Amino acid sequence: KTIINFIILFTLTIAIVKSQNVINGYEYQSEENYPILDQVISSYGLYTIDINKSDISFSSNQGQVDLILGSDTYNLNLAEDNLLDVSDIENKPHLLSGSLRFGGHVSLTINDNFIYGFIKTGKKNFYIEPLWYFEKGEDKNVYVIYEFDDVIPDSEHVCGVTETDIKTQEGFQYKATTSCKIVDFGIANTYDMVSSYGNSTAVINHNLAVLNNVQSNYRSEFDANLEYVVVSHYV
Repeated sequence: KTIINFIILFTLTIAIVKSQNVINGYEYQSEENYPILDQVISSYGLYTIDINKSDISFSSNQGQVDLILGSDTYNLNLAEDNLLDVSDIENKPHLLSGSLRFGGHVSLTINDNFIYGFIKTGKKNFYIEPLWYFEKGEDKNVYVIYEFDDVIPDSEHVCGVTETDIKTQEGFQYKATTSCKIVDFGIANTYDMVSSYGNSTAVINHNLAVLNNVQSNYRSEFDANLEYVVVSHYV
């Protein structure tokens, strides 16, 4: 009887663990220098995160996701389709937005080997994006975590903070005079985007991630009443 109870308990535990949405980040120790990254951000942490789109399921846990970065755990409540993409591309990323369990605001875009976005907790506001965006040739599973205030102004290179700010300000040309405006959005990319990001999937991941941040900004910080609908991609 004891053995049977143990087996039942063990099976239930495994089922619960599998149903949890957990993203683990481990501190990345490196003796390398990062000259481009250091021009853009004055202080940052590096983490290895092995992430796949299938790691995040919304069929259970009602959008609860735990992001673990070293010794810090962020309990998130996230919803799908923060940014609506009705194009016919395959392998669309999760376009997520929400909050922490006790407030704050979150924007995350997740696909296979890709996570990008921000978390605002009130006490700590930080971005997460791939290290290889700054330092070409670095491992795809290493990510930069940095605070908003640690971005170096007027750098010739851009980061997630500056890209989101630029696109947010551009979006105000569509600002509604009524209660709400839906903006159909087509995204076209020249070849230098493919050269920078490696392939069309990576280009589309990046574009949607930035626009997802912008959509999250509109909802959380501005009375802009804009809803983007991505209708097409051209690479």
